[in-house]
Amino acid sequence: MADTNLAASGIYAIRHIASGRRYIGSAINIEMRWRHHRKHLRKGVHHSRFLQRVWDKHSESSFVFEILELVPDVAVLIEREQHWIDAEWTGRASIYNVCRIAGSTRGKRLSEEAIARMKAQRSTPEARAANSARQLGQKRSAETKARHRATLSTPECRERLSAAQRGRKATQEAIEANRLGHTGRRHSQETREKMRLSSSHRRHSEDTKQKISKAKTGHKLGPQSEAHKAKLLAHRIGRKHSLETKMLISRLAQARGPHTEETKTKKSLALKGRIKTPEHMAKIASSKRANRDKRLALARLDSDPGTL
Repeated sequence: MADTNLAASGIYAIRHIASGRRYIGSAINIEMRWRHHRKHLRKGVHHSRFLQRVWDKHSESSFVFEILELVPDVAVLIEREQHWIDAEWTGRASIYNVCRIAGSTRGKRLSEEAIARMKAQRSTPEARAANSARQLGQKRSAETKARHRATLSTPECRERLSAAQRGRKATQEAIEANRLGHTGRRHSQETREKMRLSSSHRRHSEDTKQKISKAKTGHKLGPQSEAHKAKLLAHRIGRKHSLETKMLISRLAQARGPHTEETKTKKSLALKGRIKTPEHMAKIASSKRANRDKRLALARLDSDPGTL
């Protein structure tokens, strides 16, 4: 190995003299990479724990640095590195490389301590905020969305997701954090329209309906505060159902048929004691007059089409 070649690009090895076992790598500047390896090994923070352990045990003098091949074309560096790794590989103990594939972490096994440390680092508020900022404004292509939908709709994937969530209970801290995170959030008009179109043709199966009914049976909502009632009222003021919605409501009511005596009793008890305001009474009277006039007009039209 000539020192004049150290600044070139190529494939290198860090070889343990006694055993002959090597760490194989590639670099655009071999000399610079060798400095980084020595710096990390001397500090005890090298990414290859196999090489670090032997270095700590036998000292720096037990290793030599070698150039295996000079590669002027940097575009094929990874390919040539993989060639040398494959040629050297006879098992996990044959080389010091952590990863079997050059330029990839595939096959790398992390220790339990490393996994716990990574989880702790990623769960900090700063890490969450940084991850959110990176994803802000990102748009998935139609092909990516279609591929995700196809993957999530398979029975195997659904079963895995169900098994992962089964029996999980959110802590009170998680529930409170989720509530605070959604407080004050408002969907844009565009998002609302997308949600409406997405759910407009969705119909629950009979099995799903039975599950929802069973889950809600006996479930009672707590008393609403006056502020909450005022918000609900303000949200409903001025809302008008479209003609399609009115027709759908009418068809559903006709298909459902008259209320049972039990339902009538429940509604009666719920309305008992409620006092209607004068404005509410005026609206009811106005609505009744409008409906009566409409029925009379339709009756006249049926009896004599020439009257209108």
